[in-house]
Amino acid sequence: MSVGYASVLTLSVVGNTFLLYVIYKIPSLRTTMNVFIGSLSAANLLSNIFCHPVELFQLYIGQTWVNGRAGWICCALTRYFRGACYLLFVSNLVVISMKGFYEVAKKASKNNRLLMTLTWSVPLALTIPIAFKAQIQKNGDHFVCTMKSQHRDEILVSSIVFGFIFGFLLPLVIMVSLLVKTWYKLWHPQETNVYSKKNHLQKRRVTIVTTAMVTSFVGCRLPLVTYFLHEITTGNGVYKEDEKEKISRFLDFLFCCTTALTPLLTIVFNPTMRKTGKSLFARYSPHKLPRVHRITVQSKNVMTVASVSN
Repeated sequence: MSVGYASVLTLSVVGNTFLLYVIYKIPSLRTTMNVFIGSLSAANLLSNIFCHPVELFQLYIGQTWVNGRAGWICCALTRYFRGACYLLFVSNLVVISMKGFYEVAKKASKNNRLLMTLTWSVPLALTIPIAFKAQIQKNGDHFVCTMKSQHRDEILVSSIVFGFIFGFLLPLVIMVSLLVKTWYKLWHPQETNVYSKKNHLQKRRVTIVTTAMVTSFVGCRLPLVTYFLHEITTGNGVYKEDEKEKISRFLDFLFCCTTALTPLLTIVFNPTMRKTGKSLFARYSPHKLPRVHRITVQSKNVMTVASVSN
């Protein structure tokens, strides 16, 4: 699993970096929709830098942390960025669904800077208490990074309210309702006649990308929500510690796959990004043309020497 985890993580870092580079370098791609897709890629990169390498590192050495203040700081930052990156992913995905609906419905979208600021500031502020609840606890002969113990009823209420309702169910309802309205606007005859063929095709591509992102979000988070609710409601003795660790690693791997899908889907359904990707690949990939050129020059030199000798 570690090889697959490292491969997907590398693909996610390269893809999201390339997506941000293309949006920054090409002015024609700096549309409102692409800017928020770039914001989602930035959130994915934040997750790839601060969350997934820790999980990958622990696949090799196990669940081991250093005791002391340095270990607590690393534990608190890991817990903080894990929650913040997930909320950033969800908030950016909701905003992308909303912007896609506004573009298809031809509604003016104002205050984009304020919306971008709220998309980042609110998740980063909401997850600050998680950092202060992190602790290093001894488990046998090694130390683990856990949260401070709470009463089971408090854990149940906070998990259902924040983890399930505000972290999964409510964003899913908003995104699905916006996507249904968007597809209805695209396929309704009275609405689609006002678009040109090229513009309509572009809006369909954007909607397909958004739908695929929401589908990957559901496929990634639904197993986690199911496992989490089952663990909370039935008690802590259902799964053993090694089983919990394996399930947690697998769910983190699914989230890493979701971060890799964002640039892949955007590049596949955007012709300009595809052309840019091909040009960059052709520029930095090893060519055979210089070798053929050298062979041609050598053959000309040989022919020249042969002609002179004759």
